[in-house]
Amino acid sequence: MFARSLIVSLITTALVGSALPAAALVSGDGDDVATAELVAKDSPRDERAKEGGKAKGKDKAKDKDPAKHFPMKAADFQKRIDKRLDKARTHLIQMMENRKVAEADQKKALARFDQGATRVRGAATEAGKDGTVTLDEAKRVREVAKEERKAMKGTVAGKKDKKGKSKKA
Repeated sequence: MFARSLIVSLITTALVGSALPAAALVSGDGDDVATAELVAKDSPRDERAKEGGKAKGKDKAKDKDPAKHFPMKAADFQKRIDKRLDKARTHLIQMMENRKVAEADQKKALARFDQGATRVRGAATEAGKDGTVTLDEAKRVREVAKEERKAMKGTVAGKKDKKGKSKKA
């Protein structure tokens, strides 16, 4: 088994190693115009940037600087919080339906979610009391949301064994 994988990797290396110099010589007798065109051609990422398209990969991380969005108007921040909570509630309902959770457990989970959402909305309202929300205030709201998420997972999620399987009560 080891010998086969070693032979395959050597053959692949030999093919790739011989194909690359051959591709460089495609242009012919000393005519480097085709090679220069290949080098000068813009990459798709550069073309998207010129057209104003969305950045992908590592470039996208540069756009996610939270400091450039703050301070934010309190109304805008509240809209973002409400939108995020609505999305989370919809996702929770969908996942409970997919997993065929009992009706009583669904009501219990939604009641717990609403309790946590009320606390997060209260923290967001507190942060926007002066009309603007700073980055530090937004971080505090995020911490409240994380605490509520963790608390909900602890109270609503079923007990699991070491392999992550639900235990039947």
